[in-house]
Amino acid sequence: MKRTLYSLACCLIAGTLLFSASSCKKSPTDFGGSDELVRLNAYRKLHYPEARSITGDAFVQTLKPSTSGAQLTSDGWLYFDYWATNLDGTFLSTSLPDKAKEYGQYSSIFYAPRYKALSAKGVGNTLMEALSTARIGEELIIGLPAKQAQALNLWKNANYHSALLYLIPRQQIADPKAHEKELIDAYLAKHPGFETANKVYRKIVEAGTGTEIKSSATVWVQYAVYSLSGYLFDTNIAETAQQHGKYSSSSNKYGLLSMKATEDKKLITGFSGLTVGLKTGTKLQAIIPSEVGYGESGRGEIRPNEPLFVELNVVRSSN
Repeated sequence: MKRTLYSLACCLIAGTLLFSASSCKKSPTDFGGSDELVRLNAYRKLHYPEARSITGDAFVQTLKPSTSGAQLTSDGWLYFDYWATNLDGTFLSTSLPDKAKEYGQYSSIFYAPRYKALSAKGVGNTLMEALSTARIGEELIIGLPAKQAQALNLWKNANYHSALLYLIPRQQIADPKAHEKELIDAYLAKHPGFETANKVYRKIVEAGTGTEIKSSATVWVQYAVYSLSGYLFDTNIAETAQQHGKYSSSSNKYGLLSMKATEDKKLITGFSGLTVGLKTGTKLQAIIPSEVGYGESGRGEIRPNEPLFVELNVVRSSN
């Protein structure tokens, strides 16, 4: 009899636990999110009581208004500078070197205005709403719950941490392709000697005297890839990496890169045919537009619609 009662009690307890688990509307994860929103709302009431509420439990307030800057419209692309902290003042990320130094977080990364499409897909609904009344040159503070902060993809480890995003719109671009062409043309005007070939601008710095490279060849090269402003994105030359503060002793990339002279699927289209007809020993420079580079999505530090400046040294080839 005791065993029967004990078994019944266990069943009732188990049933209660199962019922509670299935009927509870908030999981532990949900609770963490709710707790975070409560804290963000309390922070807003204490520090920014005049802030405007926007989508996703976020808020926005203009810290430094601009009367001369044009008002943003909901199209095109936007260059903007920013820095961000959590609610405790811990540094998260920035596009400004001075801000990185201020927080003691300066490093050899690409400090430049970020570039995103002014659309829900580009910056998210929350930031679109925050920018709906903003002007070029204004300084905004935007309080973001973790979910909205994470969607911006401006810093890592955003889970369950609200963020304070300080944002300054710098320039709105109506036509990103035309804008990129203007940047390239301005560079070419200051650096003559480039010729156009297959959408790429190429300049022979030093003609080689070795074997002529055929379209079917495989070539081995040293390379360095920069922004037009001179920031080094990538290289397989140890000395170049050291000069730009990008060297890693644990990397095994500092050796020759092999690539097919024509189309090589492991490389961007802009490298296709770049060395055909040249001779080994040739040193060249190239400007690769984003159309045959990393396009509207960019990659890593390379921003969307970013033209690339490439230095290439053709060491050897095999036909």
